[in-house]
Amino acid sequence: MCGIAGIFHRDGRSVDRDGLLRMARAIAHRGPDGEGIYVDNGLPSAGLVARRLAIIDVAHGVQPMSTEDGTFTIVYNGEIYNAAEIRGDLEAHGHRFRSRCDTEVVLRGYAQWGPDVLSRLNGMWAFAVWDRRSRSLFLSRDRLGIKPLVYAETPQGFVFASEIKALLASGLVGRDLDLTALPHYLSSSVVSEPYSFFRNVRRLPAGCFLVAHAAGVRESRYWDCGFEEEDDRGSEHYRLAVRELVEDSVRRQLVSDVPLGAFLSSGLESGLIAAVASRALKEPLRTFTLGFEGSTADERPGAGRVALALGARHTEGLLSAHEAAAKLPDLLAAHDEPSQSLIPDLLT
Repeated sequence: MCGIAGIFHRDGRSVDRDGLLRMARAIAHRGPDGEGIYVDNGLPSAGLVARRLAIIDVAHGVQPMSTEDGTFTIVYNGEIYNAAEIRGDLEAHGHRFRSRCDTEVVLRGYAQWGPDVLSRLNGMWAFAVWDRRSRSLFLSRDRLGIKPLVYAETPQGFVFASEIKALLASGLVGRDLDLTALPHYLSSSVVSEPYSFFRNVRRLPAGCFLVAHAAGVRESRYWDCGFEEEDDRGSEHYRLAVRELVEDSVRRQLVSDVPLGAFLSSGLESGLIAAVASRALKEPLRTFTLGFEGSTADERPGAGRVALALGARHTEGLLSAHEAAAKLPDLLAAHDEPSQSLIPDLLT
């Protein structure tokens, strides 16, 4: 994962570089491999920051990244699984790439097609593009909301980030409580989008984009999961179709310049993903499982059997109640709001 953040002033006030740097520090854990800052003061003004976790083209994917003429600048968190295909289309339009990273694919795709690039992307993402020519800021989040993106529109300015803690670090967003989200959390144990527990802080919903410009901020939907019903084609057709989709999805996510691994439980889903990945890789897959001391729901035995059957390089961890309690301060610092599976997410 990477971390992105930014500030936008419709009235042309200069962007506070110190505020941007505070935002970057607040999400430094998301990107240990690099930090970048971009500021363009004008009417309106914008500033972007990125913390990078280098996965593809480690040496050349520095962010924020701009086109040669400086018209478009992007900060990006995600992975585009069909980046090679889109890159080929862009090269046919005359684009010449300086890197192998998908950040540049998204940047040039936006320069070529504008918001229509979203319909071409297969992957997970949250990104922001500053258009210096139109003085507008474009934010987008992937279809299923895998990558986080939050924002706040206040009298002091518009701010966005990968995590709420970066919004607070900007100095433009207060810590006032908003209990609108409470019924949603109590019923489902998560804070449903677009809500948050902070007043004026909103999650950009999955499948949506946002444009901020001098006239204001507008949020739009580019995708939803609705589909037309079809005649029943029989169980064998759907079995093969689902298998093909699962295998294609897993294979597309195995593109990396750094070692790959998979979280493994004793359940069906993680075992299926690990099995497909193991067949696609030339080397043994690395798998990881975390168990809890004294728990009646310890998944390590089942996960170990799956790993053994796949010939995986398996690593197990065991957490005691005392160790879990000791991690509580780190847990509270890492999560902006209550959620599920907090300790496994933190430790793995």
